[in-house]
Amino acid sequence: MHIRWLFGSIKDWDELYRQAYRAIKPGGWIESHEASAQFRSDDDSVNEKTAMGQFGKFFAEGGEKMGRSMTVVEDGIQRKGIEAAGFVNIHEEDFKASYPATQANWSLQLTHLQSPFGAWPEDKKKKEIGAFQQLATSNDVAGSMLYMGTLLGWAPEEVQVYAAKLRNEFQSPKIHAYYMQKIVWAQKPE
Repeated sequence: MHIRWLFGSIKDWDELYRQAYRAIKPGGWIESHEASAQFRSDDDSVNEKTAMGQFGKFFAEGGEKMGRSMTVVEDGIQRKGIEAAGFVNIHEEDFKASYPATQANWSLQLTHLQSPFGAWPEDKKKKEIGAFQQLATSNDVAGSMLYMGTLLGWAPEEVQVYAAKLRNEFQSPKIHAYYMQKIVWAQKPE
């Protein structure tokens, strides 16, 4: 069973994994792949003063108001829930998904990079995937922010200003942002 990118959608993660456990045949596997809503950088190009630096806090606060976690990766929810459900042979992997990483040293991340942002990778397929992800993210910033901003009491104009700043940062080659992703996979006992 494959579960992917559900952060912000699930009210009770433990119950989700219990249901998965019941549905999987003995010896079968579960894989849970989630992403952090928090952008980071290794060179401080994402910081408290940037829109990308505020993005994770914005979504964490909105998630709390909805009663749904946006900090699945940070809180270790996947492993805890999978263990509590009774799965065994548990494995996990953390990796960075970078944006836009145009400098040569950033391209070293490609070995652990599943979801590039931007058309910077040298690999033709990853370049195409990254270009589409950047396009989708940049084009829907205001739409995806409007619900959360409204929930938090922001005026539509405030959401638009924040979204414009975020789009500009997404396009900036001076910002070397990434977000963490975690995959946890485990087996139902025979």
